[in-house]
Amino acid sequence: MGCFSLLAQNFKSGQGFNIDKNFTSFWIANLVEKVICEHPTQNNSGSPDGFSPHIWTITLIMEEGTDVTHLSPIITIAPNATLTSKHAKVQDFSNQVEYVVLAEDGSTVKYKFLAIAQEKTRASYNVTIYYEPASGAGYTIPTEGYYQLYANFSCTAYPNSPGYGFSYWNDGGYYNVNNPLKTYICYDCNIVAFFNAKQYTVTVQSDDTNRGTVSGGGVCNIGGSVYVTASPNSGWEFEGWYLNGTKITGSENFYYQPSSSCTLIAKFNLLINGSSSICSGSTNSFSVPAWQSGYTWSVYGNASIVGSNTNSVVAVMANNSATDPATIFVHSGSTVMGSRLFTLGAPPDIYADPNYNSQKIDGSQYVVSHGAWWVPSINGTGPFYYRWFVEDATSSNYNLTYGGPHATIDFGGQMSCVLWVEVSNSCGTDYASIQIYSGGRGGASIAYPNPVSDILYVKIGRQAIANAKSLNTNPTFNVCLFNGQGIMLHNTSTKGEIVEFNVKNLPDGMYYLQIHDGSNNKPERQPIVVKH
Repeated sequence: MGCFSLLAQNFKSGQGFNIDKNFTSFWIANLVEKVICEHPTQNNSGSPDGFSPHIWTITLIMEEGTDVTHLSPIITIAPNATLTSKHAKVQDFSNQVEYVVLAEDGSTVKYKFLAIAQEKTRASYNVTIYYEPASGAGYTIPTEGYYQLYANFSCTAYPNSPGYGFSYWNDGGYYNVNNPLKTYICYDCNIVAFFNAKQYTVTVQSDDTNRGTVSGGGVCNIGGSVYVTASPNSGWEFEGWYLNGTKITGSENFYYQPSSSCTLIAKFNLLINGSSSICSGSTNSFSVPAWQSGYTWSVYGNASIVGSNTNSVVAVMANNSATDPATIFVHSGSTVMGSRLFTLGAPPDIYADPNYNSQKIDGSQYVVSHGAWWVPSINGTGPFYYRWFVEDATSSNYNLTYGGPHATIDFGGQMSCVLWVEVSNSCGTDYASIQIYSGGRGGASIAYPNPVSDILYVKIGRQAIANAKSLNTNPTFNVCLFNGQGIMLHNTSTKGEIVEFNVKNLPDGMYYLQIHDGSNNKPERQPIVVKH
């Protein structure tokens, strides 16, 4: 039974009443105390009748003791309307009786009548409210309770979260979409407030089905997600998913959580094959498998096209000293059909002193008590590849560990060595070294700075002097600088004073310093890097 109403009037026995312009009169001989009419005005497909505006629900409140199972109404309809449903003269109005009228405007209107014998002995009636779904989708204010006969009752439904919305009310088959619900209390009511999960629809499209196809999307609840996929056709590559003109991901397949109903568009570009990098001053080629007549090439960046730009294969040269990324495009008229980003490579250039956890004593010479680490600074175009190694170690009691640009050397006792790093990429190789002493600075001679661009200083170590004096009380040290081919470039003698070599005019490269005390002692050798 329903207790929703938009219209309520008191009537006397033998008095008819009209409902609308089509159903002009409904007359019944019995005493009708009140007529409650409901006329929902909003559509909602969640109820059996869809809350059509062409449905009236009329409740007749009869005097106490009336047999509502045997009532004989007299019905009058408008002259240009037609009563299409057939009914016996006597009707059982304890169950809903429906009259169908074909209105003057051609629409079909339903009138549903229900009669209830009033219990005058009761002063109040119970209103119970239920929720669907029952798992906390929403609540109402007020909730439920007892109300006097014909009391005005207003109730508002609220969702518990943004993911739900109010749908409609139901009381024993009476449906109403109005919120708040407003009615008269005429009997015990069991009211159900229905809430539904809000949903978004995600539509997926391809910018051109000749380039690629899409699938997935669909409907999901608020807070949910849909899975979308993009598949490029032969000769094309996926560029990205776009929402309202903005790229949201470059992944072909992904889960998307919408904030509203929307359309995702997958964009595809012409596939361009070729190298991901070009070394400065070098030339590489790019090609398009799905080349068509009328396409042209262009390059943006510090590079240029060599030869024709109208063939399916094009040659591109990186300008000298070019290191910034560049982009090559394929056009069809003013339309960009595809693009490819590539790097303009430069060989590595180790330009900075290393970072060290030890005490710097002269130039690039370091004294360590136990371990040291080194991270060189590099110019050039990555990725870089590293190789670390040790030369001229006075003892084998050390441990070198490294990974990428990081190296650590640990000493087991007093010693010296030269720690080298070799850095390479697709365009070349560079070297840097550093002299390391463990347990004090007197074990060997010192040459600094290293790498050197101007003046190279050489200082004879105290331990070297002591070793020489054990054989000769007044030793002389010969200091020589050789190039990589073993040709002596500088030669001087010293009693222990600091020696200077001017290397300004030497080309960049690897050199070797040799120090000998003129005895049978093994000469000291140290690699020197000249870099301007």
